[in-house]
Amino acid sequence: HSLDENVLLLFANHLIHLYRLNIVQDELTTPCRYPDSVWSEIEIILRENKRQWLIQMSTQGKCKCEPYWPGSPAPVRAIVYNTCSIKVDKTSIYTCMEQYKTTLETYAHLKSMCRVYVPRSFLERADTAYIGAVKTFRYLHTIAIKERISTATCLLIAYYGTRNNLKQFYLRRNCVILRNEYRKYLFNENGDN
Repeated sequence: HSLDENVLLLFANHLIHLYRLNIVQDELTTPCRYPDSVWSEIEIILRENKRQWLIQMSTQGKCKCEPYWPGSPAPVRAIVYNTCSIKVDKTSIYTCMEQYKTTLETYAHLKSMCRVYVPRSFLERADTAYIGAVKTFRYLHTIAIKERISTATCLLIAYYGTRNNLKQFYLRRNCVILRNEYRKYLFNENGDN
């Protein structure tokens, strides 16, 4: 069954001891968009009862589409891609940055990409989106990256992460490109890579 807005409201009203809600999406999940009004209503109910939810969004199996993002007041704490069919998309990272900048604690791609084209150009990869995510998410303590990123991106993620709350930074063994592409693209300088 799908987790629709009525089921979420029933959970908020009647399940007193519900603390962690895992929303799992796989290839059999039917599309469901949650309106912002439902999450505002759930937030009011939880505040009245002095409770709090920790929501983890995850994609599993052969799922090839992005998660169906809950609206802005949803307390999403973790976003986990546990599938090898989805590549990192900059727009999904920017969506997370916009909606969950005050609540997100974990952002992870757990399986390596098999048979998915990963662009080689710096401007086509998600390097700048990862750096923006580490700078934007206040409570981000874990990030796992499985796609190719440059060495400068790794260093900037570590730098901005230590200034914020980042405690765990996971990289796939062969995903680091030994290039410094920031001078060329961000500062419009011509020099050695």
